[in-house]
Parts: sequence; C-alpha cells; structure tokens
Amino acid sequence: AAAAAAAATTTAAKDSFPPIVHSAISKEEQREMDRFKPYSPVVLCNLIKNMELNGQCGLVVPQGCSITPDVPGCLKVRLEYGREVAVKPQNLHLLQIQQQRQPQQYMQAPAAMTMQH
Repeated sequence: AAAAAAAATTTAAKDSFPPIVHSAISKEEQREMDRFKPYSPVVLCNLIKNMELNGQCGLVVPQGCSITPDVPGCLKVRLEYGREVAVKPQNLHLLQIQQQRQPQQYMQAPAAMTMQH
C-alpha cells in the first residue's frame, strides 16, 4: 500500500508541472548561446533574411525579460532604437567596451592629465 501511495504521489507531482524541454537545441547551440551574458553589448552581423539589421548594436536581453515570445536557439537583443529581435548566436558579435580608461581620462582636469608614451 505504501508503494502504491508513493507511486500516486510521484505521478501527481509529474502532472502538476509541465516538463522542461531541452531537446529544442543541441548542447553545442546552448554553449554558443551561453557565451552571451545578459546585458552584453553586441552587434548583429551576417544576417541574410533581415540584411538591413546588419551592423545594428544592442544589448542581450536576460531570459524571461523579453517582451516577445522566446525563439528556440535564438537570443533576444534589444537594439539601440528599442526594437527587440531574436538572433542566432552565430549572427552576433560581442562588442568590447573599454570602460576603465575612458571615464578616468574624461574626469580629470586638463592640467592634471599626463602625457601617455
């Protein structure tokens, strides 16, 4: 009787939550997507369907914060002018922003700036 009750509890627990489906994308595709952390600055490239978006910059939208439905195998990117698009990782290039040097240079008074060799 205890085994039947345990089996019924397990079945009820399975039925109360939808199954998590990871098979929509491969492990390699997931690794490629994981390279792009939330809020990473990116530029769109090598797009064929929406060529006019090539060269546009934006930020990777954190999962669950998108205003549009998720697309398997794609990351959501919010472009500079507000449009949100789903893009495959191979059509994104991470932008490297040098945050440490530039603000310090602009914050210093001209007399305090040193010559860089």
